[in-house]
Order: sequence, then structure tokens, then C-alpha cells
Amino acid sequence: MLTIKQSQFEHVEVFVQDVFKEQAETYFDELRDKEEERLTLAAYEGEHLAGAVVAKRQYDHIYIEFLTVDSAFQGRKIGSKLMNAIENLSKERNIINITLRTRSYQAAGFYKKCGYTCYATLDDMPMRGVSMHYFVKRLN
Repeated sequence: MLTIKQSQFEHVEVFVQDVFKEQAETYFDELRDKEEERLTLAAYEGEHLAGAVVAKRQYDHIYIEFLTVDSAFQGRKIGSKLMNAIENLSKERNIINITLRTRSYQAAGFYKKCGYTCYATLDDMPMRGVSMHYFVKRLN
């Protein structure tokens, strides 16, 4: 008899990873050797950390997890320079798509100016009154 119960992720983590690994090996054999990679680029003004972009590469895709610029340095195109740098690094790695998400009170307009296309918006996500915007930019 099947029973469904709440569990801790640590108890199922290896199982989940094994199932997805098996699927990847079955359907995408040529990608087997492409491990996940975290990419971090930082912008410094002298010794001061002014901004950073953190992304995760998986197969031929990059997901931008964070783009941050210190408020004291905003308006100096640091965010644009970081986005250009991560895109150039992505092109060197033959990445096809870059995706990211941002909340309605953050930087949706900025990403549009950088050439990203909003492919979905979810209202009241992650809380009432806030929208989550999902963006993509195809490189190759």
C-alpha cells in the first residue's frame, strides 16, 4: 500500500539526484560530462566591492541567481557592465540561453534594456502585491 508522508529533503536528496542523473544520461548522453558550474564576477572600485553577478551553468544554459550593485555605486552602469561580462563569458562557453527572474520592485526595466525578453509574469508571487518576472536571452 502506497503511503505519502512529509519528509526532510536530506532523506530523499540522493534518490532525486539519481533519478535525474539517469534521465540525463538516457536522453542527453552527449552532455554527460558537462558538470554544473557556479560563475561569480565582481566589480571593484578600488578596493571596494561595488557589485557582483552570480550565475549557475547547467549544460548549455546559464541562470543568473543574483545581480547586485551597492547603492552608493548605482547609476554608474556597473550592472550593465556585469551583465555584459557574464554574457561574454557565456558566449565563450557556447551557452545557448541565459535566464533570470526578478520581482516587480526590482529591475524588470533594466533587464529589458539589456535585451532580455520577459516570457512570464506571475502575480502575487512570492507574496500578495508582488509580481515575479521571468526573463530569457538567447545567445546562440
